[in-house]
Amino acid sequence: MKRLALAFIALLPARFVAAATCSGFPSWTVTATPAGGTSVRIHVCGTFAGCRPHGPTAVVVGSEIQVMLKQAELPSCMCIQPVDDFEVNLIVAGIPPGMYDVVVFDQDCSQTTEVGRTTYSALAASTIPTLGTLGLAALALLIAAVGLSQLRQ
Repeated sequence: MKRLALAFIALLPARFVAAATCSGFPSWTVTATPAGGTSVRIHVCGTFAGCRPHGPTAVVVGSEIQVMLKQAELPSCMCIQPVDDFEVNLIVAGIPPGMYDVVVFDQDCSQTTEVGRTTYSALAASTIPTLGTLGLAALALLIAAVGLSQLRQ
């Protein structure tokens, strides 16, 4: 069963992804990093011939996050451009905790090719310990007691 994980997909300028830079790369590179909450930032870069890869979409299928980029599209399949480098950044939200293979496909006309992959580990939403209501009440009493003792001095 495919779950559409397009709660939020955004193209981000490459300058906002400092750790994932590409320069002089012969093949496509895929990185996946946490983007806050249950979101993952996927960065794809590579060298293309013909149409610039565009229109990223992502779906979660089991333990796989599948990213699709398009180049030449049907019915004309025409695009004449020089060979060049590109970068695409997208955020996929709503990823449940678990281990994922991030697989990037390139669709050029009617041919779909896997162009890169990486793994991503989505941690549980809150790994930071928090105080419950009793702990918060005790902290409030402690702060009040310290405040009163400071006023009396």
